Amino acid sequence: MFADLDRIHQGSMAVLKTTGIRLCHQEILDLVKKNGIKVSGEIAFFKEDQLMHWVHKAPRSFKLYGRNPKYDMVLGGKCREYAPGYGAPKVSDYNGLKRAALFKDYIDFVKLVHQCPYFNINGGILVQPSDLDPQKSFSLMLYAALIFSDKCLIGGAGGGGE
Repeated sequence: MFADLDRIHQGSMAVLKTTGIRLCHQEILDLVKKNGIKVSGEIAFFKEDQLMHWVHKAPRSFKLYGRNPKYDMVLGGKCREYAPGYGAPKVSDYNGLKRAALFKDYIDFVKLVHQCPYFNINGGILVQPSDLDPQKSFSLMLYAALIFSDKCLIGGAGGGGE
């Protein structure tokens, strides 16, 4: 098992060093460049020692707080938490037909996750609502998760200024 994990790690390090990762935000590009990371256009190339230097600064565990303290949770160490699925573009109706996910479906999933005792975290992109403007969908989904759940929240990537 550890040999498999090591192969995954080494493969990931090779990709980050040779292929790099596209960073679409100039401030982030400037920040990594300032910290000695090779940057070419929007692509940053990380050496293993550079990356692991920052990884080792992360705490072994940390606590997330829900609006309701009964949902507070510790991540890391020997603690395990479960999160709901992520990003389904389609849902099945009650009759079994697949269709594009809607914001109403997102709200239904937030409510379902809130009722489930196995999750202390909610939100994120439970489904990708096809009826929302992509530029506004993150803010609306976060708002819905805040309204319908008091568990810890999964955030998401948003554009600058959101």
